[in-house]
Amino acid sequence: MRVFLAVLVLIFSLQSWTKADDVSDFEIEGMSIGESALNYFDEEIVGEISDEFDPKDTNDIRQANDGSYILEGSTTIRDLNRANDWSLPDDEANTLAGLVMHEAQMIPTVGQVFRFHGYRFEVIERKANRITSIKVTSI
Repeated sequence: MRVFLAVLVLIFSLQSWTKADDVSDFEIEGMSIGESALNYFDEEIVGEISDEFDPKDTNDIRQANDGSYILEGSTTIRDLNRANDWSLPDDEANTLAGLVMHEAQMIPTVGQVFRFHGYRFEVIERKANRITSIKVTSI
């Protein structure tokens, strides 16, 4: 119970607190709380917190039985190239959907197929102007 009260006090006190570079621990009513403990309490209160230091999940890059890939449009070209030893260009677009739109010079509709860079790209799903799912097959 004492830890819970300390966390509540900490949360309210952090609203006006500005972090200095040399501060790594906080003391509330004689209790020392480190930054890792603060992260733990934050995640317990608000849920999973992800940031730029968390490892990228490349489990969504999976090959189907027919050799094709069904991928989210937001999948980065860099992740695709690394996971599959591909060499898709990433100088004009960062994501797979961006690459398809750049090469097609349009916002494709569902079912449209494009061939470039040695692959076949089929738009599987689109929401508004966003391509959300793409089937990629090596040709």
